[in-house]
Amino acid sequence: MNSYEEALNVVLSLINKNENIILYGNGSNGKSYLINQLKENLKQYVVYHEFDINLINKQSIKPMVKPMVYPFITSINSVDEIKSLDKNNYKLVDMNHIRF
Repeated sequence: MNSYEEALNVVLSLINKNENIILYGNGSNGKSYLINQLKENLKQYVVYHEFDINLINKQSIKPMVKPMVYPFITSINSVDEIKSLDKNNYKLVDMNHIRF
């Protein structure tokens, strides 16, 4: 992403598709602000303000018969934090080049 507005539009599109979303950036690029701005759009989401691999792993498992599992959104500072997650279970929004 090159701008906050572009990231916002991508996240809104992912929300409409009920995708799990991970916002990535090393800091001061609007990840937390974006989550707070979209509070009304995230009513059917589990919001993890602090990344926790154990909670995410439980949340992102896609069973054969899908129970009522809400998608999640969280933010990270390093892609190393998610290296053990299955890349098919989330969409990464790279905000690392945005200065907010």
